[in-house]
Amino acid sequence: LLMLKIYICEDNKRQRENFSEIINNYISLKCLNAELELSTGEPDEVIDRIKEVNSVGLYFLDLDLKSNMTGLDLGKAIRKFDKRGFIVMITSHSEMAFITFSYKVEAMDFIIKDNYQIVKNRIEDCISEALKRSDLTSKSKQFNLRLGKSIIMLEYDEIVYFETMGRKIRVYTYDRMIEFYSNLKEIQEKLDDTFIRCHKSYL
Repeated sequence: LLMLKIYICEDNKRQRENFSEIINNYISLKCLNAELELSTGEPDEVIDRIKEVNSVGLYFLDLDLKSNMTGLDLGKAIRKFDKRGFIVMITSHSEMAFITFSYKVEAMDFIIKDNYQIVKNRIEDCISEALKRSDLTSKSKQFNLRLGKSIIMLEYDEIVYFETMGRKIRVYTYDRMIEFYSNLKEIQEKLDDTFIRCHKSYL
């Protein structure tokens, strides 16, 4: 299953962490067919990773990277490897917006960093729009579970059953078993009627 890969290139560590949190929370909440592939302050890391990953990308790039490249330079470099990718420029300088057009980077959006809530909404909108345009909205149903800092996506078709073990749940698929903190009632509410509670300990 192809997945929308999301990249952040932002030199300010605190803002980078904010953007990462917004993206991960939104993917988890909406059960989206997307993942945060890379969050970095180094433009070269983005280019290196794109060469390895064969999937449509959504790129949130800070315009002023305090590096050997600006966000616009990085955008142009990305276009060489990912012609269908979605590029979003993020900056504190609203007057820079017109420059992105002259660079022919074909930015999908231009977000000004002046209000956290507006930035959050715009980032979420960009993810939804990129998924729509790339037709990567998941066709099969998925159950997402959080394991530490990671989110694991399981297709309904690969899940055999859930078992409760005190405060933990075990989910068995055809090829592995994953243990995580939750309870059967909470899981049952997230799933549809494909799954049946056949016993107080099994779903």
